[in-house]
Amino acid sequence: MKPNGVIMAITYRPNDATLAEIERLKTELGIATTSKLLTHLVHAHSDKLVQISTQRAQITEARDELRRNRQIVTDFQQAFSGLMAVGHD
Repeated sequence: MKPNGVIMAITYRPNDATLAEIERLKTELGIATTSKLLTHLVHAHSDKLVQISTQRAQITEARDELRRNRQIVTDFQQAFSGLMAVGHD
């Protein structure tokens, strides 16, 4: 439906392999019509994009934390080596 309330019709003629996949998905998901399947898949796709975006942000945050932790370990190792060197002088 368009924003002004007008219903639109779309004609789509897929090949046989695509038709078979559409029918398989309709059966698997328990969706009666191709239009409802398309609507379902559009919403599912949008949800997946949000999940992917969230996971990318989490990965970036985890990488940043890993870098910080590696730097902390390096700083500790250098400080420890310095203390050990002072103790052996």
